[in-house]
Amino acid sequence: MTLILLLLSLNACGVLAQEVPKLKLETYYLDLGQVKIKNSKKWSLNVKNEGSGILRLAEVDPNCSCVKVTSFAEELLPGEVGKIEGYVKSGSKGEVMKFITIRSNDKSGPQKLSVRADFI
Repeated sequence: MTLILLLLSLNACGVLAQEVPKLKLETYYLDLGQVKIKNSKKWSLNVKNEGSGILRLAEVDPNCSCVKVTSFAEELLPGEVGKIEGYVKSGSKGEVMKFITIRSNDKSGPQKLSVRADFI
């Protein structure tokens, strides 16, 4: 009887029935290969909410001006898949490895996406 009362009180407090969002990226590394200088190359990435609560993407922030984010799914229901889309463009030759930080209401913290391109 005591166990049943404990479980009921925990459930009433929301401990057992918390809705928790969970961000999952399709991949954590995008290799865009060779890109001609001053040309752009589009990219797209699937993201999924593997949690039980609504996932809200607050910010998708590249660490370089050569990587642009053009759109992203701002809100995903549990089990829903959305997209982050963008492009890369540079004015100088060379291989680059850049990062995109994805901030959301996932309690595990920001996710990092690595983006590689070889500008020729």
